[in-house]
Amino acid sequence: MDNYEKQVYTGRELFLKYDQDKLIKKYGLKHDEEYLYLKYIGTEYRINRRNGAIEYATGEEWTDCREYTVVMTIYDFLCCSGQEILPPLTGQWQPVGRFVTAGSSPSTDPFVEKYARAFSGKVEEVKQACICLGGKQTKRLAGADLTFEMPVLPEFSVLLQFWDGDEEFPTVSSTGSEDYFGGAWAFHQKDELGRPSVKNYSTLFLGYPFYETKDKTRVRFETGKLNAVHAFGDDSLPRHGLYRWHILDPIAFSEDIKVTLQQIGNDDLSLFERSDDVATVAYWYQDSAEGFDRAFPDRRARLPR
Repeated sequence: MDNYEKQVYTGRELFLKYDQDKLIKKYGLKHDEEYLYLKYIGTEYRINRRNGAIEYATGEEWTDCREYTVVMTIYDFLCCSGQEILPPLTGQWQPVGRFVTAGSSPSTDPFVEKYARAFSGKVEEVKQACICLGGKQTKRLAGADLTFEMPVLPEFSVLLQFWDGDEEFPTVSSTGSEDYFGGAWAFHQKDELGRPSVKNYSTLFLGYPFYETKDKTRVRFETGKLNAVHAFGDDSLPRHGLYRWHILDPIAFSEDIKVTLQQIGNDDLSLFERSDDVATVAYWYQDSAEGFDRAFPDRRARLPR
């Protein structure tokens, strides 16, 4: 008997120690005197109440399930939640990365990379596969090409979002900076006479906190000495600072990503291409420092040039 078979028998023994009536009530399982029944990713399974063996439906027949990951997932689901009553659902989806891994549970990184390659350019095939597995197509979220709610286990569904890679057209696109940063039509407020002025704001995930028409960076040298050249004036072109955190709508990528910003102006007669100077800062999150051994540049090296 190999280690996988030993784990399966350990799972069986753990299952048989549980109060099956409590499991039935907890998960709303179909049952009879011999078996408990549940669906796992579109397939009907039954667990023998006397010996814990798991079988799956093939037409009108039942076949012994020897797929280790399936068997252990069902045992883990039934026996390892640690609560007699399931907590109420919050109604909010949680990213896969927030789940606590156990034992040899795979991380999200190899999952994304492996299957992104396999399904690239196959939107229709992914859609049909989701339907075959009992998925329900829902409203597209965050610009995804496909969004499906996939039933995995009783009271446990997964939201699958699929963005197909594309080098010619953007996978995710926005209608304008004012929309992307949450400014609606513009970033202004009006006084009692109807005259517009800049309106700064900051929210949890996006904002426009900075606006300046004076160049205050040249008043003094780094030594503290006054900059005499500055006597000619401190006027500057308007400068703006905006931010957007993709926390609720993360943009996933495994190898590369390209982000472009088109600068379109409006002089009330027509649209035209502007020539503004744009500087950006992007942050990404990773679960370890592996593969990143460069020292973070000091302040002087980070100044825009």
